[in-house]
Amino acid sequence: MKKLIYLFVLAMLVSGCATLERSAINPIFLVRENFPERVGVFPFTGQEPYASQATDLFSMGLISIPYFQEVVERNKIGQVLQELGYQYSGFVDEKTITELGKHLGLDAIFTGNVVPHSDMLFFNSRITIKLIDVKTGIILWGCNAQDERLFGMVNDVSISTEQAIKNALRDLKKDLKKIKRIDGEIKEKINSKQNKEDST
Repeated sequence: MKKLIYLFVLAMLVSGCATLERSAINPIFLVRENFPERVGVFPFTGQEPYASQATDLFSMGLISIPYFQEVVERNKIGQVLQELGYQYSGFVDEKTITELGKHLGLDAIFTGNVVPHSDMLFFNSRITIKLIDVKTGIILWGCNAQDERLFGMVNDVSISTEQAIKNALRDLKKDLKKIKRIDGEIKEKINSKQNKEDST
C-alpha cells in the first residue's frame, strides 16, 4: 500500500517535468530505495583521443557533485574488467554491469559515447551519457550534450568536447537537485497522509 501511494504521488509530481531539453530523468530513479551514492565511469566509446578526454573530464566533474559519496574512475574499472576476463569493446551488457557492481560495490555506472565532427567551417562534439542501475540494468538518467562552433581551428574539436562535457555535468547537477527535491516532497506527502490515517 505504501508503495502504491509513493508511485501515485510520484506520477503527479513528475508528470510533464521529467524530460528536459537535453536530458531526461527516468521516474524509476525516484522509486529506488536508496540514492546511487557510489558510482563508476565506464570508458566512453568513440573516436580517440576525444573519448578518453571526455571520460576523464566527466569523472573529474563528478567529484564536485555532492550527491555522490564516491566516484570510481575508468582505470580502476578497466583493471577489474581485465581481472574478470572481459576485453573492453565498447559494449556494456547487463551481465558486465552486474559483475562490475559486485566487484566494485557500485550502485550505478555512467557510460558514454563521443561523436566529434569537424570540417573547414563547422566543429561539433556530440556526447551521449547514461546512468545505469547496476542491479536492474535500467537507465536512470540520460543526456545528449553538444557544443557547436563555426570557423574554428583544428584543436576546437578538443575544446568542443570539453564544453560538451561541461554542458552534460550542468544538466546532471540540475537534474539531481530536482530528484532530491521531488523525493523530499514525495516523502513529506506520504508521511502527511499516513499521519492523517493514524489519527483517524
